[in-house]
Amino acid sequence: MKGFEFMKTRYVDGIVLETESVELESNVLKITHKGMTAEELQAFYTQREKLQTIELLTPSDDVYGIRAGFVCYAGLNMFGEDITVSLVQEADKDSVRITKALADALAALTQATEANGTATMALQGTDLNTQEVNTLAAEVDYIAMMTGIE
Repeated sequence: MKGFEFMKTRYVDGIVLETESVELESNVLKITHKGMTAEELQAFYTQREKLQTIELLTPSDDVYGIRAGFVCYAGLNMFGEDITVSLVQEADKDSVRITKALADALAALTQATEANGTATMALQGTDLNTQEVNTLAAEVDYIAMMTGIE
């Protein structure tokens, strides 16, 4: 895959990052960023469950490609202001299944959190009291804690 310039990437939890380019070279996915520190990128790209599916977006947020399974952080290279993160696919089949399950849980949690925010706004105009609304919010927080996803 030839690299495309000036795009965005969206991850399982809905986070969108600006990227300079994305290239697939010898089974290594290389994503180049500008404007982020090496520490920020390393902290982000070592969260395997977020990387299970990476959507490649145009500047107008249209999906034009998807890269799945590149969950293993293989390092980064710095060239001036550009930092290129290298990701490889998981070799161990059990780890692939575990990472996929974590990614699915993270996606479900993200959807539940968004739904909780919408429900909380909707419930504030009903006869439910503040305690009931807080209880519903606490249930979503409990699910997040039990799945180990922040």
